[in-house]
Amino acid sequence: SVLSTPHLLEGRDAASTVLVVIGPERRYDPSEAASVVQFLRAGGTVLLADESGFGSDVAREAGYAFSSQRVLDTQNYRNDPKLVVATARLEGVDHRVVLNAPATIVPLSNAQAGDVIASSSTPKPPLEGSYLDANGDGEIQVGDEPGPFPLMVRTHVGSGTLVLVADTGLFMNDQLGLPEFDNARFVRAL
Repeated sequence: SVLSTPHLLEGRDAASTVLVVIGPERRYDPSEAASVVQFLRAGGTVLLADESGFGSDVAREAGYAFSSQRVLDTQNYRNDPKLVVATARLEGVDHRVVLNAPATIVPLSNAQAGDVIASSSTPKPPLEGSYLDANGDGEIQVGDEPGPFPLMVRTHVGSGTLVLVADTGLFMNDQLGLPEFDNARFVRAL
């Protein structure tokens, strides 16, 4: 089913339903966010891919938020630091994926235990590895905060599972079709 509002989750068998949200275009209003949280607490699964921060209203329930800053990485695709290459580990299988200017997932003070499925690379001086693009110019510079940063996290809310992905591009046709990466295989496994 394609749901246009989280309110349609009410009355569904949460344990056998998955809600997939890719790139929310606006913040959920309080009643919409409450519907998603209630669905999670009842045993539902939510896959939330966001890079705008709009998904933070739901992510905060597990103690996480989406940053508005972008991750740049010298471990990249086609020499473009915005096309971040990462290894996503799911059910014991490694998938080499490429993300398009991902945000980062920020653990808050009340963060629930979570499994980091993928993160950006560890920095090495001078200015190698991953950094937050503090000024948004698309270049790694002195003053940018060094990584690694969580890019995908699986956690729980009540008896439900919440998977946070800090890039919507992972699910796009161009990225799914890259033959040297496992994006399509990873998305199917996810």
